[in-house]
Amino acid sequence: MQNPRVSVIVPVHNTERYLRECLDSILSQTESNLEVICIDDGSSDSSPAILREYSEKDSRIVVLRQKCKGAGTARNLGLTVARGTNLAFLDSDDFFEKGMLKDACDALDARQADIVAFRSWAYSEAHKANRIAKWTFVADNVPPKDVFSWKDMPDVIFNTFGNYTWNKVFRASLIFDNNLSFQEISRTNDLLFVCTALMCATRITTIDECYVHYRMGTKTSLQATNDRDVLAFYQAFCSLQDYLMEKGLYQDVERSFINHALDGVISNVNSLKTLSGFTELRARIIDTIEKRFDFLGQDPSIFRNQAQLEQYRALCTLDPTDYLFLRAVKLAAAQEDSLYYTDWIEWRLWRSDIQLDEFQRSVDSLQRQNADLEEQCRQVQQELDDVRRSRSFRIGMTITKPLRFAKGLFSQ
Repeated sequence: MQNPRVSVIVPVHNTERYLRECLDSILSQTESNLEVICIDDGSSDSSPAILREYSEKDSRIVVLRQKCKGAGTARNLGLTVARGTNLAFLDSDDFFEKGMLKDACDALDARQADIVAFRSWAYSEAHKANRIAKWTFVADNVPPKDVFSWKDMPDVIFNTFGNYTWNKVFRASLIFDNNLSFQEISRTNDLLFVCTALMCATRITTIDECYVHYRMGTKTSLQATNDRDVLAFYQAFCSLQDYLMEKGLYQDVERSFINHALDGVISNVNSLKTLSGFTELRARIIDTIEKRFDFLGQDPSIFRNQAQLEQYRALCTLDPTDYLFLRAVKLAAAQEDSLYYTDWIEWRLWRSDIQLDEFQRSVDSLQRQNADLEEQCRQVQQELDDVRRSRSFRIGMTITKPLRFAKGLFSQ
């Protein structure tokens, strides 16, 4: 039996609200030669029933089950049974564009590539609307060539395509030949997988299109549970650094790694929703993370985002109360700027409405004048027709006929 062109691995945990949309977006792909491997990670809602329903209707769906061990473990389980020539991954609350898999696999084949990366949408659950997720594909960092490797972009290899698997499709041989797997940790389990794959790939390519919708603002997202395990992301970065050092590659990509790690620290700090989570992470930053990565000992010029470095320095050096007050002031100022901008936009729209009203009134006036002229023309035409039909007009035309005939001969 021929292997499918692509295996799509989907970890599922209590996403009954979004699961049908996710599965429909895969099954309706223009690329039909696929298999969908769904791993139920101990769901307690109706997700298992939905998976059973879909697997009974479509033989391309394979359902596996495990006892709530996390998405990393679920994806690894999916890898053990995947038969596809290529591998794609999707979270069960996200969804694909219809042509994503075919276009991605075509690009891999046409360019003999190991990985293809593409743009994605950030889909707001609250507003039911998309915006481009620029942080998942930094176009300015991509080398100006169809196929490249990390050696063409060592300073930005980890800062260009995101840690995510869902905005990439991988050649299965790249993953299995290099024994790549997901970390079995509570969060950030895909960082090591993606970053090591980028380092192992000799041929990377891109498609400048948005193909996946990353759903934001849900309670099922791992980003909504950052306070439960504040150091999971740190474990991921430590494992990546260890891998790079073991392979003798760390010095080559150190600048990219340091920027990526700082971004990870700041992103996790800013995502926290509890004081206890902030207190714990700040303490670990000072006594563990800074000692490992030495952000403050680096040449400041290597950092691509100086605002992140400034925030990190304040986090490490200021009293927690002073830091939180300073952050509150800055956030308030940013909000004020945002409100000012919003007010300016509203004022512009209001002015546009006034101008539109004035234009509409001018159009209405011209239309009324045109209607008046048309009525006057109609009345004149009616009067002319009445004259032509009158008895006196016909008699006059008869009497003057010889004279008009003679005038015509004279003219000739």
